[in-house]
Amino acid sequence: MKHTKLLIATILISINSFSQGNLKAKIEYENAEQAFAEEKYEEAITSLLEVENLLNKWSPNVSFLKIQALDKTFNYDDVNDKKTKMLIAEVEKYMDFTDKNEDAIVPDKFKTVYEIEQKVKPLLQIQKWKQMPDYIKGNELYDQKNYLQAIECYKKASSLGNGLADYCIAYIYQNGIPEKDYDNALKWYKLSAQKGCSKAEWQIGLMYESGAGVPVDYNEALKWLKSGAKHWSSDAMALLGSMYLTGDGVNKSYQDAMIWWKKGADLGNSTCMINIGFIYRNGNGVDVSNIEAAKWFLKACEKNNKNACVQLAELYHNNNNPGIVQNFSEAMKYYLKAGKNSAAYMQIGWMYENGQSVKEDKNKAIFYYKKAIDMGYDWALFRLGDVYEDVDFTEKQVGEQTENLAVKYFTLAANKGIKEAMEHLINIYSNGYKSLKRDRSMEKYWRQQLEAAKNK
Repeated sequence: MKHTKLLIATILISINSFSQGNLKAKIEYENAEQAFAEEKYEEAITSLLEVENLLNKWSPNVSFLKIQALDKTFNYDDVNDKKTKMLIAEVEKYMDFTDKNEDAIVPDKFKTVYEIEQKVKPLLQIQKWKQMPDYIKGNELYDQKNYLQAIECYKKASSLGNGLADYCIAYIYQNGIPEKDYDNALKWYKLSAQKGCSKAEWQIGLMYESGAGVPVDYNEALKWLKSGAKHWSSDAMALLGSMYLTGDGVNKSYQDAMIWWKKGADLGNSTCMINIGFIYRNGNGVDVSNIEAAKWFLKACEKNNKNACVQLAELYHNNNNPGIVQNFSEAMKYYLKAGKNSAAYMQIGWMYENGQSVKEDKNKAIFYYKKAIDMGYDWALFRLGDVYEDVDFTEKQVGEQTENLAVKYFTLAANKGIKEAMEHLINIYSNGYKSLKRDRSMEKYWRQQLEAAKNK
């Protein structure tokens, strides 16, 4: 926080580059400063783009703030991020300005941009690799599932120094296309790493950490992951944080886990962001803070991390999260933002079933429960059985009597070990239900299954 305040203090300078008549540009710049101070980086970028439009010229002050805002929103692991070209171009302009105007250099500003430039450099190399004809042809053949031919094209690109091509060859061997070959995977990942591909260093570290094709070796894992982190791999930082969280090969330390995850989060890694959210949610080495958890879940959700969107939605959905006011509308917004996610579908179904932020609609509840089931969410089987048990649909609507559908889904849920479903089946078979008669043998069977499940 102190570092941020210092940066903001540096940013809050007089705007001499603006003509006095250009009040709109001045106002937009001040809006950008305020948005940056409040960590609303997207808003800051929008205002700065408007300043540039109004000024119709490049300004070092505007550029400096723009670079910092882009750095805060950019995903350094995604060279295809739409902000890549914008950040690279802005850094180049600023550094070119400092070369030609040494007297105008503010050391703290230069240091900040220089550090960002070091993070951008690997992206420039990756972009060059991606433009090589043999690499492009290899990708085309890979998409056509001509994997052996793709490997040959990647090897041609590799001979010209393309480390990304080495990575692709290793990935093919590791994932068994056409068959797994961990020895070759490790070989090509190491070649990729030697050419400066930090993603390959992360993959090697992951192989040693998980024992994928090699014996588990935490020392080797740490060596490669720390090298990857040094070369700006946020995936390596994420895994390093996890190793400190669990104490695999290192002394267990929530503090060190947080250090690595914050480094990765600064590079736009959503896994690091959601992990920090869980640290605050669970109080691992810090005071429990749902407010801080929500802040980090939101950051990860904005990076399209579906699980983070669900976690944020659940904070708003439940009424037992101190610091967070229950808000069904916010919960629904983030469940929907999660997109294709079984837990999100399950909760959307529940909200339609119970009329939370939306009008009660059993048919929509069934629709979303079935989507959750299709994605393997077993608890949705029980919820679907419960809907059919409690609500009378016409046979024309459902194509089958609801009591049969209730038993069908309760049975499916019970076979997945869900005790609540077993209890409902016991009640149905002991008392009968609509057209279904009592069945003592089935009642006895499910009582036995329930008892066995409780004793596990």
